[in-house]
Amino acid sequence: MDLLDVTKIDKGEMVFDFEKFDLNGLIAEIAQEMQRTTQNHKILPDLNDCKKIKGDRNRIGQVIINFISNAIKYSPAKDKIIVSSKCEDNNIIIAVKDFGIGIPNTEHHHIFKRFYRVSGKNNYTYPGLGLGLYILQK
Repeated sequence: MDLLDVTKIDKGEMVFDFEKFDLNGLIAEIAQEMQRTTQNHKILPDLNDCKKIKGDRNRIGQVIINFISNAIKYSPAKDKIIVSSKCEDNNIIIAVKDFGIGIPNTEHHHIFKRFYRVSGKNNYTYPGLGLGLYILQK
């Protein structure tokens, strides 16, 4: 996802391609692909059985990639990232857990705002525009 996606989202022009697919299969595939991008982290899938879902496989994949990329970026001195899925009622919960710098509780209500970046003394070490989570929540 990029700045062009932000423009499409803001104008209501984002196009979705709905299909039925295995979400856990997608998560496992992405975890394997993302593993190639980091030598410092072991990406560990923890997937529970879930039914196939109907959605835009590529866009959902972009969301998962963004969360894993953030986990890699913001936990440089750690060695693992856990990607999990859990089925509850008619919902599937996907979680990406890293053991990095974290986000202070006082900042949680801002993290999905456009261009928002957590401020702090070490901010300069983590490049970015502050668009990733904004795009994901749209």
